[in-house]
Amino acid sequence: MNIRNSLGLSVDFQDNGSVGSIAVDPIRISLKASNRFSASGANLWLRKRTDSIEYTALMGPGSNSRFSIEGNKYVAAGRWAGLEYKCALQLSGKSLSWQWSVEIENASDSAVEADIICVQDVGLKPVNSGLINEYYVSQYLERSVPEDRTYGSVVAAGRI
Repeated sequence: MNIRNSLGLSVDFQDNGSVGSIAVDPIRISLKASNRFSASGANLWLRKRTDSIEYTALMGPGSNSRFSIEGNKYVAAGRWAGLEYKCALQLSGKSLSWQWSVEIENASDSAVEADIICVQDVGLKPVNSGLINEYYVSQYLERSVPEDRTYGSVVAAGRI
């Protein structure tokens, strides 16, 4: 499964619904491409904030999702712990960017506080068959952890 925009941004997905890689020729944004036997470096996690925190992956083999490509959009939908969810990844038609959107409906009889955690590995390495040293690549990534009044600690990464 694959989605691509007119500017060359593409996202490949494994048959199990996990992100295989994100790339813009000739740069792979993902640190490493995953395969059906390895964990993906990118995922969305639905988290219920109760007395004990519960969470589930929304994509890949560890999720309860059904996966599809609808036009130029990847969609994962399912149900977990009384919550029905639908998440979609859409590529911009005007820039080298993408947007996740998540809809959650509480199908239970009690109030639920929930949030989404987005995990994205970042490598920014030229796409080739050569081996990659993750420590070497990661030294060129600037990281900061600003505090947000609403969401708490937020991790940001970019290429220096």
